[in-house]
Amino acid sequence: MLWIAVILILYFFLKNKSTGEIDSTVSNVAETAIETVTNIFSDSSYAIIKNRFGSTVSGIKNKYKSSLPIEAFLATLKQEAGSYIVNGTPNSKVIGDGGSSIGYSQVSHYAVTDVNQWYGTNFTNDDRYDEYKNLVIGYLFLDLMYRNTNNDSLLIAYKKYNGGADENEYSKNAMASSYADSAFSHYQKFYSLT
Repeated sequence: MLWIAVILILYFFLKNKSTGEIDSTVSNVAETAIETVTNIFSDSSYAIIKNRFGSTVSGIKNKYKSSLPIEAFLATLKQEAGSYIVNGTPNSKVIGDGGSSIGYSQVSHYAVTDVNQWYGTNFTNDDRYDEYKNLVIGYLFLDLMYRNTNNDSLLIAYKKYNGGADENEYSKNAMASSYADSAFSHYQKFYSLT
């Protein structure tokens, strides 16, 4: 919502004082920005993410015989990169955590290592830049965190996904708890769309 406020402030500052009109370029940029912010925070972003990735995630789930609900990972995508996905930003350009987390799934090198050890895969750190491989690694990492809760707690799996697999890491990380609450809320929204 901060973006909307900034855009409105710019709008009023950039209008021509004598005519009261706004340069058409400024107006178009402001309208596009407002539309983008609205799409990101609206229910349509859930449909966009589900339509774009639902069948891919279903294929990953089936290939690796996972019990992790598809909606649980779609919620992770919404949490990690929802605005980038809605805006069409390529996976390889989505970089977070000071460069250590890559792609729509925000996969770290630690996740690559854990996934390779658990599933016997051979992903490399460079694979995080490939959209499909990024989704596979991210899904499998969340699946691993979920399995570590005996398939019992998505909230704990989300905390581990964000704050570290070790209980001492994620339990002390207030951001991981907030992340988990938000991701679980997204999960409930995706689940209601099925």
